[in-house]
Amino acid sequence: MSVKIEKKMKSLFYFFISLSLFSLLFGCAKKQPKIYEKKIDFLCSECEIKEGERGDKAEKGYIEERTERSQDLQNYQKNPVIFEYEALKDSLNVRTYDEMFDKAFVFYSQGNIEIAARIFEVLANNSPNEEYREISLFNLAMSLERLGKDDEAEKIYSELLKSSNYEIRSDSLLRLSRIKISRGENFEIDINSFLDEKRKLFAYALSLFQKTENIINSLIKREIDLANLENHQQIEVQDFSSVKADVKKIEKEIKSINQIKISDEAKTIVSISEANLNFIFAILEKNYPIYAVKRKVKHILEAQKKYMDVVRNGEPWWITAAVFKLGETYRYLFEDLAISPPPPELKDDEEIKIYRQELLKELEKALKYASQIYEKNINFAERVKLKTVWIKRSSAELEKVKLYIEKIKEITESSQTQ
Repeated sequence: MSVKIEKKMKSLFYFFISLSLFSLLFGCAKKQPKIYEKKIDFLCSECEIKEGERGDKAEKGYIEERTERSQDLQNYQKNPVIFEYEALKDSLNVRTYDEMFDKAFVFYSQGNIEIAARIFEVLANNSPNEEYREISLFNLAMSLERLGKDDEAEKIYSELLKSSNYEIRSDSLLRLSRIKISRGENFEIDINSFLDEKRKLFAYALSLFQKTENIINSLIKREIDLANLENHQQIEVQDFSSVKADVKKIEKEIKSINQIKISDEAKTIVSISEANLNFIFAILEKNYPIYAVKRKVKHILEAQKKYMDVVRNGEPWWITAAVFKLGETYRYLFEDLAISPPPPELKDDEEIKIYRQELLKELEKALKYASQIYEKNINFAERVKLKTVWIKRSSAELEKVKLYIEKIKEITESSQTQ
């Protein structure tokens, strides 16, 4: 290997050592936080979480109040029935509609989401009034979300947008927005449609996240052909002035909302939006000379640190989003550096070819980190029974990363035989 190539590869060594250290930190994150999904307050008073109680304490306190829950579940599993209302009452050993509602909450809190969803569906079809029907549908949609059936949940939330009940209507809009924004869809939230400050600020936090996601997707959405890297090198120089102006505006908005008291989930959304901003700063940096690469690394590490803060302290649904974003930073680094033009000091075709081969070997580390992170996200979701849009996206990206790794292996083996 020539001195010029060796010097360039040493500069990349700093880059990957920094990222390797961060990957060790990732392994120290909490592995299985308890999940508690928000419910509408007026569903039943005993389902509310007391002020100051969250996670393990709240869930434990709620479940311990229903000592009969395990036997009920065993009876249900031993006696499968056609899901008609009266038959279900007998199977669950309940006498009234309200008691059946309580049973659904028990199953939901235990993580028996499929059973809870089926009960909520029966409750919706046999409700004594419109209010109960809408509440049952809303909780059915929440259950479907946790089961990864966001398309079905989306249909229910869309139907509930017509509700005359403000809480049902507004909470359905927020959850529908969360699904669509996380898919990367263009979905405009009318913040002024919310009458209370809490929901209005939540919607505002979602809009900030959407803005940062739209910028990231516009900057990095691409796939590369490793066998023909030269076809990607002549990338048109973009004018980022408008992007930078948007970023400055979002920075000000985030600073403003951080000075206001907002809900825990809204705080989580703002935190992941801040991490997205650092990711954007990294994307806007050039890949040459070395001081530009160091700035890129600094921004990436800062973004990863903030994503990890969400993993450790955030709301469960958004934990899966933050882990996905961690994987995305590594995948971006691979794609971005793989298509970078060779250093200008390399003139000889053979030197450039060797440089490319050595670069891909180093970049494979970033792909393996991405692969491990996506797998962690998928495994986490299976353990806590929380399948989200982000888990679906993690699965899709994992397959793409595996294809990249396989292609690098083919290129490396081919070069060794020549």
